[in-house]
Amino acid sequence: MSWRGSQAESRRRYLTKFDAAEAERYDSVVGHLSPQDEVAYRTDLARCVQLPLGAAVLDAGAGTGTLTRLLVRLPGLSLTALEPAPAMLARMRAQPELRDVAAVQGFCDADADRSLFPAGSFDAIMSR
Repeated sequence: MSWRGSQAESRRRYLTKFDAAEAERYDSVVGHLSPQDEVAYRTDLARCVQLPLGAAVLDAGAGTGTLTRLLVRLPGLSLTALEPAPAMLARMRAQPELRDVAAVQGFCDADADRSLFPAGSFDAIMSR
């Protein structure tokens, strides 16, 4: 007997779990950072990554946009948010400060997902 589930089943469970109600609950619990946490995130990011003006950045598994909101405050980035759950993506898209972020629905855990973007599309791929 194998305890390992299939990738298709894992994806189905994720998409089923994050309906509109669960996306709202997720967003209210972990979707927003305190001012102190925002400072800590920005400090940590500044220590390990330098993003030049015009850099194309992918937020993989963007959820409701917590990391995306931090990245949008950095000047001159071209941001794309990738999230498989439609309800999570809808909550992210509804935020006025993220209106210029390209939002793509999809997964990023299989070779087939590479077809979502042309090779070399991003200077950095980030995930919270």
